[in-house]
This record gives sequence, structure tokens and C-alpha cells, in this order.
Amino acid sequence: MKKQVLLMIETSRAHGRGMLEGIAQYIREKTHWKVFFEDRGVMEKIPGWLKTWHGDGIITRSPNSAFAAELHEKNLPVVELLGDGQRFPSEIGEDFILAGKMAADHFLERGFRNFAFFCPDNTVWSKHRRDAFQQRLAENDASCEVCRFPKKEMKDYRLNAILKQSDDFLENWLRSLPKPTGLLAAIDLHAAYILEACLNANIAVPEEIAILGCGNDRLHCSLFFPQLSSIDLNSRRIGYEAAQLLDKKMNGEPLPPLPVIIPPIGVVTRQSTDIIAVHDADVAQVLKNIRERFVEPVGVQQITAEIAMSRRTLERRFQKCIGRTIENELIRVRLEHAKYLLRETNFQITAIGPHVGIVDPQYFMRFFHRETGMTPSQYRRQNQIGVPTNE
Repeated sequence: MKKQVLLMIETSRAHGRGMLEGIAQYIREKTHWKVFFEDRGVMEKIPGWLKTWHGDGIITRSPNSAFAAELHEKNLPVVELLGDGQRFPSEIGEDFILAGKMAADHFLERGFRNFAFFCPDNTVWSKHRRDAFQQRLAENDASCEVCRFPKKEMKDYRLNAILKQSDDFLENWLRSLPKPTGLLAAIDLHAAYILEACLNANIAVPEEIAILGCGNDRLHCSLFFPQLSSIDLNSRRIGYEAAQLLDKKMNGEPLPPLPVIIPPIGVVTRQSTDIIAVHDADVAQVLKNIRERFVEPVGVQQITAEIAMSRRTLERRFQKCIGRTIENELIRVRLEHAKYLLRETNFQITAIGPHVGIVDPQYFMRFFHRETGMTPSQYRRQNQIGVPTNE
């Protein structure tokens, strides 16, 4: 008999929809459930029909303790994907530390030395994202301005913006930031608010404020100009793992250590952070050359050939600005693009090397293993769900 599973996950945002896609993928591959769910917003209350619903298990993103407690009163196996961080913590969740590292490194790699964080609420997950971002910056002797904008004021701000009434709180905060600044928003919707405020305040994006969101919501990221960069939190993988965990709970199987932490896929770079905030023109030119030529089988000598300066002096200045050698930066850019191709395409692994400037397939295999500790095939299996391969 098919098990009946209730999904209390929002469909109003891409993060929740991605989780539902991952759950659907698990159901197609591993099991057959009768699924109950309806379109929901993040903060919607529990529907009245829950009291009479009977099933075998629940996967939920509970926005608060009361919501989670009512679901647990059903005395069914429950997998929590959000929770209150205390009585009902998330059992499958994102790697906040790694996401914060990725965000900070994304800005640091572009030469930023001023940073900010924006979130108009005080949720557990927004605090985690803020703390992880600040922690990584502190490791690099950098600090971060934080704007806490209460939800009520945020609603008033949005209404005033729509009605074209004056409300300068957010614009004034953005004007007060040193320029250029790399700004992380807690979610992509908040990044869109910041972009709108920058445009209203005549602040150039990304030249004066570069904006990075979280969630890689393609609607929010691509609807505006400039398009918004964002951290892909691997929501499909979170949903897939949640379905697998619920299956184990319903079948009485041994459970893995909880919580299960899912690493983000990485930063998806779009126009809102596509800039090099380096005041040294020669260093900026080397970075530009690397980004334009990493797909060619070139080395440091070809990358720096047009710079009228000794290699030793240029290396010293590059290291001072970027914190890495020129060779290490070339390796990093090639590696990140190789990871992208492994995750997002069904290219044969032997065909990926030439797309990152490495012609010999065997050398590409050794290069990838040396830099990541895993083979390209292992990386693809861990980070790609539901995309067929031709290996």
C-alpha cells in the first residue's frame, strides 16, 4: 500500500520549489508515495484540514515553534527543513559556514575591502547567514556593516516605493556605506530590494555597491537590471535528502547523524557582482586577462605578457591585492568553471578539460583530483541530481 506523505513546503519561493523538485526526484527513483501538498507562502498558517488528515509522514519547513509543534502532535515521522533552531531544529539544512565562506571569498577575490549585510528580519536562518559571512570576513581581517530593517518598516518602505512616496531610510544607509562595498543580502528578494534602493539613490551597481543574494531564485535574479548574482544553496539536494530521511523514519531504518548538512553549489555570478574592485590597474588587468583567457591552454607568462613590469614585482603586487599568486588565481578560475560544467551540463568528463584550458584529458583528471581531493566523476555524483550523463 502506498504511503501517504504530507509536504508543508512553500511554493512561493524558488528555494522551496527546488526542495519539492528534489523530493519528486527521490520519489521517481526510489519509492511510490501518495503525496499531499498545496501552494503555500513561507509564513502561511497550518490549514484547518490538517486536523482530519491521516497519513504516514510529513516533510515540513516550519516557520516557527507553534507551526512545528502542531505537526509533531500528529505523532507521525516528521522531517524538519527549517524549524525554530531550538526545540525543533532543522534536520536537513544548508551549510551556513560554507555559504558564508563562498560569499566572502566571492567579494574578496574581486578585491573588495568594504562589506555589508542586509536582512529586514531576525530569523534564525538570516542570523546564521550573517554570522557565517562575518566569520569568514574576520578571518581575512575585514569587518561588515549590518542593516537590520524591521519587517513592518520594510513593508512600509515597499509600499512607499510603489506609491513613489519619500522614505529615505534604506537609501541613506546605502549612501553611508564606503564605496565600493560588497553587500550580501539574506535572500534574493532582499537583494532585489537593495538593487531597487540603489537605483532610487543613484548608486551604481556593481561599481559602487556589488550585490549578492542567496537562493539563486532565477525570477528575482534575472528580472532586474543589472541581473543579480546569488549563492545556489543546492535546494534540490536538500529535498532529495529529506525524502530519503523520511523514508528511513517511516520504515524504521537506522538514521544518519542529524542534522544532515548539504553544501551549497556555489556562487552564480551575474552582472551585480561582475566587477573587479582593485585600485591597482595592472593587477586588475591581470585578473581581466585570466577571466577572458582561462579557456585557452595558456600559462602565467602569456597572461602577463602585455604588462610592462617585471614578473617579480607584478607577483608581489598581485599577492598584496588578491591574497594569491597569479598561478593560483588561474587555477582557481579554471577549477570553478570545471565544477560548473560537471554540475550543470551532461558533457562527457573527457570533454571538459578543453573548456578550461586543459587539453589532455588525463592531465585534467589529475588536476581536478589534486585540487579537490576527488575525481570529476565523484564530484558530479555528489552535486548533480537528475541530469543524465554519457560517461
